Amino acid sequence: MSQSRQLAAIMFTDIVGYTALMQRSEAEAVTLRNRHREVFDSFHESYRGRIIQYYGDGTLSTFESVGDAVRCAIDIQRELRKDPEVPLRIGIHLGDILLTDSDVIGDNVNIASRIESLGVAGAVLISEKVVEEIRNQDDIPYHFLGDFHFKNDARPRQIYALTAPGIRVPSPDQLSGKLQQKGDGKAIESLAVLPFDNYTGEAHQDFIVAGIHDNLITAISRLGSLRVISKTSTLGYKNSKKNISEIARELGVDAIIEGSVSSRNGNILLNLQLLRAYPKEDHMWAEVYDRPLEDIFSLLNEITQKISEKIDVTLTPKESERLTSFDRVNPEAYQAYLRGKFHVEKLSYEGLRISMEYLEKAISIDPYFAPAYAAMAFSLMAQVQMGFISPPEAMPKIYQSIHKSLSLDPNFAEAHFVKAGSHAWVEWDWEQSEKEFLKALEINPSDSVARAYYAHVLMLLKRFEEAVAQVNKALETDPNNALVQLLSAKVFYGHGDIQQGLELAKKSFQIDPNNRSLLRNMDMCFYKLGDYQQSIEIQERILQTEPQALEALKAGYANKDYQQAMLMLALAKEKLSHQQFTPPVWVAIPYNRAGKYEDAIRWLERGLQIHDQDMPYIFIMHEFDELRQDERFGRIAEKIGVPLK
Repeated sequence: MSQSRQLAAIMFTDIVGYTALMQRSEAEAVTLRNRHREVFDSFHESYRGRIIQYYGDGTLSTFESVGDAVRCAIDIQRELRKDPEVPLRIGIHLGDILLTDSDVIGDNVNIASRIESLGVAGAVLISEKVVEEIRNQDDIPYHFLGDFHFKNDARPRQIYALTAPGIRVPSPDQLSGKLQQKGDGKAIESLAVLPFDNYTGEAHQDFIVAGIHDNLITAISRLGSLRVISKTSTLGYKNSKKNISEIARELGVDAIIEGSVSSRNGNILLNLQLLRAYPKEDHMWAEVYDRPLEDIFSLLNEITQKISEKIDVTLTPKESERLTSFDRVNPEAYQAYLRGKFHVEKLSYEGLRISMEYLEKAISIDPYFAPAYAAMAFSLMAQVQMGFISPPEAMPKIYQSIHKSLSLDPNFAEAHFVKAGSHAWVEWDWEQSEKEFLKALEINPSDSVARAYYAHVLMLLKRFEEAVAQVNKALETDPNNALVQLLSAKVFYGHGDIQQGLELAKKSFQIDPNNRSLLRNMDMCFYKLGDYQQSIEIQERILQTEPQALEALKAGYANKDYQQAMLMLALAKEKLSHQQFTPPVWVAIPYNRAGKYEDAIRWLERGLQIHDQDMPYIFIMHEFDELRQDERFGRIAEKIGVPLK
């Protein structure tokens, strides 16, 4: 990936109230977003701007000329204030940036983002550095708004508003955004909850301790203004000898929560403390909670509210409403649920099988426990995606579980996440899938796995820049999660950055070397790079549970003939499909690599018939490039609803 440093004018834009509009009228929201992008593209071409990324409702772009950036912003706002009006805010800053093929990096990018967050619809806010460049340009009037101290910024910034005709000029009291909180020390924007110590005296209670740790992270993650590191990336610090500052620096967070779980008279004792990491380690809060297990969710909400007060987070009305909810649980059902979740996360055949036993037990104990239904739907979806069961076998129960979970708790993020997945990889209803992903991420913005899967939907729709932006956010929240690394690797592969995809896949491999999806992704990268020896070695690892297919592969590669090895593998898999479920895509791939394109098409058409969950990915797999001119391949893309090009 090429990199270069340069001085640039950085522009951020954002549609005000887009998420709320999506909830009221998805069609209207999409219309406004499309109009925004059409106008944005047109004026950027006129003013020689470079569009770096499209976010769901915003943009990032750069200009070599500050004057061009400012005049472009004025024209965009004038056009978008016409009917149908798009409520857009724009922020511009000037500074040194690190420019890559698909991104810009640096503190000045963050400052530009914060300037945009300060604005209001119809306005263009600029920094003092921009003013210095346009001071003598009479056609660009501006007005001083005041000094504003942004979060994670060393000093206050002078902010100005453009006052050209047709541009809204806000008053200082109308501005609110990513500002430093009043008080002593640096504002806390991010935190990590370290794994809890098990002081119950019983090792077999580890699953309860781990479950409470996970549930607290989920509860805190619902605070949209706070970045919370996901559980998976904190597990490596269990029993760590590193100090708080070291851990915070490695995870990129401002504060740490650590604690322990013990029990007394049947109650759970949760001992917590909150520690600020910068500018120096500071003990902010500590508390011991003694509650019955059936009050665990209301307790976690209470703790989250206390933490929000201690770090001075302003709660939205929805967040306040969620934190005051009072849900009791059946202790036996909750423990069975935690055991089920524990095994789901193994993402192995045996782990997923065992998870179903515990989740079914949780539901039999408490038929009104929404999380258990959502976890069951996730377990079944994972089994389908990994090729353990066929979609027709699993889907009725997946739908029933999702429906039941949401009927019991319409705001359960995991249920919306699984529903988004079923819309995408089973129904191929991309519009509804995006709607559900956005709902899940609205409820839990720190859900890195949901965000990474959402990036896949964007990738499959060929919205690559948005997809890359989403996986970058997911990796920031969950840097050590093998699944997030794998999902991100696929996005970079689909985007054409094979080396970056392979590097992330290798990181994931160090954590989870037996994940079949990971191994398949590595195989695709090696195949695209022409490293057939590595491809064969990876295939051999994948086929450890299919001895007949493995033997065929080795026989075909005896003379280092890769195409022959692929043909022998395809034939063996086709024979095996008569005995057990075999995902059609993974028969089509070796046929295609062997140059047997008719057989590849035949198996892809079979994959279309049974809704093989990997079918949408064939249109971002570079190895199917030979089939793109085949009309049948185009018809498959049309039926799945994804763009071919």
